Amino acid sequence: MLNIYPAIFHKDGNSFWVEFPDIKNIESADGFVSYVSSDVSKYRKKVKAVKKTLTIPEWLNEEAEKNHINFSSVLQKALMDELQK
Repeated sequence: MLNIYPAIFHKDGNSFWVEFPDIKNIESADGFVSYVSSDVSKYRKKVKAVKKTLTIPEWLNEEAEKNHINFSSVLQKALMDELQK
Protein backbone atom coordinates (compact mmCIF):
# COMPACT_ATOMS: atom_id res chain seq x y z
CA MET A 1 0.00 0.00 0.00
CA LEU A 2 1.40 3.35 -1.02
CA ASN A 3 1.09 6.18 1.51
CA ILE A 4 1.97 9.82 0.89
CA TYR A 5 3.18 12.10 3.68
CA PRO A 6 3.95 15.83 3.79
CA ALA A 7 7.62 16.48 4.52
CA ILE A 8 9.41 19.76 5.28
CA PHE A 9 13.04 19.79 4.15
CA HIS A 10 15.28 22.14 6.14
CA LYS A 11 18.78 23.27 5.16
CA ASP A 12 21.32 23.47 7.97
CA GLY A 13 24.69 24.59 6.66
CA ASN A 14 25.77 21.98 4.11
CA SER A 15 23.21 19.38 5.17
CA PHE A 16 19.47 18.90 5.19
CA TRP A 17 17.08 17.45 7.75
CA VAL A 18 13.48 16.38 7.23
CA GLU A 19 10.44 16.96 9.41
CA PHE A 20 7.13 15.08 9.03
CA PRO A 21 4.55 17.42 10.57
CA ASP A 22 0.84 17.02 11.19
CA ILE A 23 -1.01 17.99 8.03
CA LYS A 24 -2.64 21.00 9.70
CA ASN A 25 0.75 22.36 10.87
CA ILE A 26 2.52 22.62 7.50
CA GLU A 27 4.43 25.89 7.75
CA SER A 28 8.11 26.46 7.19
CA ALA A 29 10.17 29.68 7.22
CA ASP A 30 13.57 28.04 6.57
CA GLY A 31 12.76 25.15 4.24
CA PHE A 32 10.43 23.82 1.58
CA VAL A 33 7.46 21.46 1.70
CA SER A 34 7.23 18.41 -0.52
CA TYR A 35 5.32 15.14 -0.47
CA VAL A 36 7.10 11.82 -0.09
CA SER A 37 5.65 8.37 -0.69
CA SER A 38 6.33 5.12 1.09
CA ASP A 39 5.24 1.57 0.29
CA VAL A 40 4.96 0.14 3.80
CA SER A 41 3.88 -3.31 2.57
CA LYS A 42 7.46 -4.05 1.46
CA TYR A 43 8.76 -3.00 4.88
CA ARG A 44 6.16 -5.08 6.71
CA LYS A 45 7.30 -8.22 4.88
CA LYS A 46 10.83 -7.64 6.16
CA VAL A 47 9.83 -7.22 9.80
CA LYS A 48 6.98 -9.75 10.06
CA ALA A 49 8.18 -12.80 11.97
CA VAL A 50 7.28 -16.37 11.04
CA LYS A 51 7.57 -19.31 13.41
CA LYS A 52 9.77 -22.23 12.32
CA THR A 53 10.29 -25.63 13.91
CA LEU A 54 13.73 -27.21 13.76
CA THR A 55 15.55 -30.19 15.16
CA ILE A 56 19.00 -30.14 16.78
CA PRO A 57 20.86 -32.70 18.90
CA GLU A 58 19.91 -32.68 22.59
CA TRP A 59 23.47 -32.03 23.77
CA LEU A 60 23.67 -28.95 21.51
CA ASN A 61 20.38 -27.63 22.87
CA GLU A 62 21.58 -28.07 26.46
CA GLU A 63 24.89 -26.30 25.82
CA ALA A 64 23.20 -23.43 24.00
CA GLU A 65 20.62 -22.93 26.75
CA LYS A 66 23.34 -23.13 29.41
CA ASN A 67 25.15 -20.29 27.60
CA HIS A 68 21.94 -18.23 27.16
CA ILE A 69 22.18 -18.32 23.37
CA ASN A 70 19.28 -16.77 21.48
CA PHE A 71 18.30 -19.46 18.97
CA SER A 72 16.36 -17.08 16.71
CA SER A 73 19.22 -14.62 16.50
CA VAL A 74 21.78 -17.32 15.69
CA LEU A 75 19.57 -18.85 13.01
CA GLN A 76 18.87 -15.46 11.41
CA LYS A 77 22.58 -14.61 11.28
CA ALA A 78 23.46 -18.03 9.85
CA LEU A 79 20.75 -17.79 7.17
CA MET A 80 21.86 -14.29 6.13
CA ASP A 81 25.48 -15.45 5.92
CA GLU A 82 24.45 -18.48 3.86
CA LEU A 83 22.35 -16.38 1.46
CA GLN A 84 25.30 -14.06 0.77
CA LYS A 85 27.49 -16.90 -0.51
